[in-house]
Amino acid sequence: MLKRNQKEFVEKLQAQMEKEGMDALLLTKPESIYYATGVASSFMYMGSAVGTVLGVVPKTGNVAIVTTEFETSLTKLENPDIEIVAYPIFVYVADFDSAGRVKEVQPDTNRTFKMAADLIQQKVGAVKKLGVERAAMPYDKMLALQEVFGADALADCGKVLIESAATKTPWEIEVLRKNAQASHEAMHYVARNTQPGMSEEDMNLLWNQALVNAGKEFTRVYNATVIGEQFSPYYVPHAASTIKAGDMVRLDGGVCSNGYSSDLARTYAVGGVVNDERRKIWEILHETHEKALQMIGPGVRMCDIFRFAEDNVKTVIPSYNRGHFGHSIGCNLFCEEYPMINPNETRVFEPGMVLCVEIPYYSSFNNSYNIEDTILITENGIDRFTKSNEDIFWK
Repeated sequence: MLKRNQKEFVEKLQAQMEKEGMDALLLTKPESIYYATGVASSFMYMGSAVGTVLGVVPKTGNVAIVTTEFETSLTKLENPDIEIVAYPIFVYVADFDSAGRVKEVQPDTNRTFKMAADLIQQKVGAVKKLGVERAAMPYDKMLALQEVFGADALADCGKVLIESAATKTPWEIEVLRKNAQASHEAMHYVARNTQPGMSEEDMNLLWNQALVNAGKEFTRVYNATVIGEQFSPYYVPHAASTIKAGDMVRLDGGVCSNGYSSDLARTYAVGGVVNDERRKIWEILHETHEKALQMIGPGVRMCDIFRFAEDNVKTVIPSYNRGHFGHSIGCNLFCEEYPMINPNETRVFEPGMVLCVEIPYYSSFNNSYNIEDTILITENGIDRFTKSNEDIFWK
């Protein structure tokens, strides 16, 4: 297994920052902080208030993080080169608390944002353009930053993050390949054990068993399973929704490791029977998926793949329409990242991109489907990490 080289990530970010004229980034989303710093703080992933952990990327030099004293040992373990600005929280840590001090009930994020602003000024000096994640920036914190840096200095850094992550490092490629292939095996386990009469609760149990079977390095499963007429994925599984012979099952998501996601989809009929309409739907989606993958390669426009996929499915399903047919994948918790294969995306596929290509369909009367695989764009074509089932009765 390759070792994560954090300097590669910082260099990619700083190259994009130079293009956009940004002096520093102040990062607030868990996946962005992890990407930039290599630090996967439990506090930021567990849904704590925005600002409990903050990442700072200056235009030159090492990255920094504002975090709790409680996580300083973890932070140094994950990135020995990082600069840490730590603050106390409600827990007792003997390393820091031997003299005794008054503790806050919960972290004061007004304080952490001020600490980050002070750090940015120390590292950069006068800031003309500060990149922030507007979608993950509380309104009161934005006002506070405007008071320090001026309203005109704050700019959304979404493009910097997207372009930095659009092509992957060798370590990321290895992780994403492993995740995708483990997800295929996990889905195969679920499919082998799917039986008529099973409920969403039963399917959830199979998924959790598949996660354990995948190995100790896999830390969570992203599960968006759909059975029968229920075309909305469940978060809390229901005992009342059950599978009948002839129903379709759509598995979507996958297992995750090293802070990185996976996203595959497999669709199969249960009980060895299926009606002609559902078979026709599955076959046109599968055909479109395979033909689209044959067309993808470096220099091909994403919008052209979108147009082909939509037009091809419409030969059997005239009303069919979608917003996108796939996406980049990395350490985003939702798993879908830009760029996406959509009708307006004129950028071309580039070597080093890792994408999930998908052809879905949802219906309360014909059930739901998705066929999705993960690929790497190479100099000459694609490296296909996974291959979806060729049989509607996948076992």
